[in-house]
Amino acid sequence: MAFSPKKIFVCTDFSPQATAAADAAADLAKLTGGTLTLVHVVPLSTYVEFADGLGQTVNWNADVQASVNARADAALKKEAERLSTASWKVSTLKSDGAPQIEIAKLAEQEHADLVVAGSHGRTGLSHVLVGSVAEGIVRHCKCPVLVFHG
Repeated sequence: MAFSPKKIFVCTDFSPQATAAADAAADLAKLTGGTLTLVHVVPLSTYVEFADGLGQTVNWNADVQASVNARADAALKKEAERLSTASWKVSTLKSDGAPQIEIAKLAEQEHADLVVAGSHGRTGLSHVLVGSVAEGIVRHCKCPVLVFHG
């Protein structure tokens, strides 16, 4: 039996690695006649880092979350437009939380056939401290996961 994924999720954090993975996933979706959904999860730590940059760590408010979400929405829209063609559209999903868990949850809810994720290729201490989101996605997803080293 040939593997021909029709509903492909591609994870993006808007990094060069995620862009390369999105390009590969788009090519695969076009070859299989499938659809492509860009998925971005805003890690909760992003809100704290963003708020800190605004000097608002003590006075947390919903404005910080709204600003982070607006930036993520704009970046998702731009990436979807880049990947779309006149006859082929890319959809988007966004969530907040732990990327590994949220991506797996969304993939299951939306019945994704394949999840594609880029890898930053961290090694050594940075891998131990930061971990690998791609590795976590592989562990949590029930469908196949393709990790793209771009």
